[in-house]
Amino acid sequence: MNNNNLLHKALDQGRIVPFFQGIRNNKTGLITKFEVLARIIDNDTIISPHHFLEPARLSGMLPEITKVIIDKSFNIMSKEENRNYSFSLNITEDDLARNYLLDYLDEKASFYKIEPSRVILEILEGVSATGKKNHIRQLNTLKREGYSLAIDDFGVEYSNFERILDLDIDLLKIDAKYIKDINENPKSYEITKAISYFAKNANVPCVAEFVHSKSVQKVVEELGIHFSQGYLFSEPEAQPNRQK
Repeated sequence: MNNNNLLHKALDQGRIVPFFQGIRNNKTGLITKFEVLARIIDNDTIISPHHFLEPARLSGMLPEITKVIIDKSFNIMSKEENRNYSFSLNITEDDLARNYLLDYLDEKASFYKIEPSRVILEILEGVSATGKKNHIRQLNTLKREGYSLAIDDFGVEYSNFERILDLDIDLLKIDAKYIKDINENPKSYEITKAISYFAKNANVPCVAEFVHSKSVQKVVEELGIHFSQGYLFSEPEAQPNRQK
């Protein structure tokens, strides 16, 4: 079965599901947030977005995936045991182009009794730097409604610092390509240090992505980065899990 057929069948059969990866607060040592990640369940196989996001983009189906993930993750995060945790959702340019996010998020937040302040909307750096006026307007409206905004994979594309301030971003996620070898690669270290310095001055917390070893985490903490995300602390799972 090709990836496009797999995607259509997964949508029709309700087999696109959210997985949750914990984000550690480096001051408290506790997982306080989760990133919601899309997966396809195919019999006993868990299929990662690497295999289906590009076909979804090409076929215009990314917003359908986003809607499914919003609905299912809101349901899970409305449970009593998860109510103290915030969670982030990946938002694409296709979602913004459809102009449905505010109404859909508000509808699901009301139905599942999710406070908007618990929801972080992650957008790619390119959206923040070169986004169309309507997209930026939507993001600012979502921000006023109480949703938080994060820049995902920061440092890999445009690094438009001024636009980050214009959007009143709540969180910067430093791209994994710099974090994964930050303990060995001077270039990665200097880029991460510069991003961290800017973020501190702008009073925007940072998340280090792809923290996979204690030696990487040590450097992350030395740089004063607020949060860590990666397999050292949490692997994506079908339910939010605060302990490894």
